[in-house]
Amino acid sequence: MRALFDANVLISALVPAPTGNRTIDAILRAATGGKFALLVPDEALLEVANKVATKPYLAVRIAPDQFRQFTLLLTKTC
Repeated sequence: MRALFDANVLISALVPAPTGNRTIDAILRAATGGKFALLVPDEALLEVANKVATKPYLAVRIAPDQFRQFTLLLTKTC
C-alpha cells in the first residue's frame, strides 16, 4: 500500500497539538515502521518550507531545525 502526503498533511504533522494522540502521528509511525510506502513529492516539501517561512502562525510553531529533521525522516522513509 502507498500513501501520498500533500503540504497540508505535512504541516499538520509539524504543528504541535495540545494532546499527544493524533491520527497523523500514528500514520507516520506506521510509515516509518514499514507498514506502507509513503510518497512525498518534492513540491510538497517546498510548499511547506515556503509556508513556514512566510506564515507567522507557522513560523512561531515550527522551528527551522524541526523542519530539517522532519524532512530527513521523510527522505529516509520515502
